[in-house]
Amino acid sequence: MVKGGRELGVLRDNLEWIIRYAEGIGEYRTYFGDDFETFADTEVYQDACYSKINQITQCLDRVASKYPEFYRQNFSMPIGSIKGIRNIISHQYENVDVRIVWRFMTEEIPEWESDARSALMRIDDDEDYGLHSPALRKRGLRGLFGKR
Repeated sequence: MVKGGRELGVLRDNLEWIIRYAEGIGEYRTYFGDDFETFADTEVYQDACYSKINQITQCLDRVASKYPEFYRQNFSMPIGSIKGIRNIISHQYENVDVRIVWRFMTEEIPEWESDARSALMRIDDDEDYGLHSPALRKRGLRGLFGKR
């Protein structure tokens, strides 16, 4: 279990970055066009999305390795699936099957984003995570990062 303080801040940061990077992919899909053909034909679109997938993977891997119980309780998909895609994108880029990446971006990334959002809400609402400690209540804080 993750208790308050610095560890909780690191966990929250990673969850927030997962959401932000997933939203970035959504913005690229809106900007370039939300269809496979455009993705397959536009290298800059692919590169931008590959970068976000890499960043999401790094954050998910930090959560899964540092807080494995938390990851199992809050994420529905195994970390291995995104790590596999990331490894191909990062190390075997000439072998990337854009159809697989497109499916991954349109089906799995939104699921990780949703899981990260739900996990953040649980942290904010769950006294077990230390957000409602007497010290925080005394300062008038509902949670971390200055929320009132």
